[in-house]
Amino acid sequence: MNAGAGLPILKKSELFERLAQGRAAGVTIVTPNKRLSQALMLEFDAFQSGKALSVWEAPDILPFGAFVQRLYEDGL
Repeated sequence: MNAGAGLPILKKSELFERLAQGRAAGVTIVTPNKRLSQALMLEFDAFQSGKALSVWEAPDILPFGAFVQRLYEDGL
């Protein structure tokens, strides 16, 4: 079984463009661990810096545990 069956595949640059639209765009990335979340944050920062931006909204990139905690807190 293909893990991505029926789901669109985005290039990282396309994903970062969507993240750059801010939280209003409703894009959240959930990773399996904190280390990957931090690595993607650094890559996103480099992507934004490469566009000659000096400030930008932090992307919504969370490790799975933090995502579950957010869901719990939102449900209260």
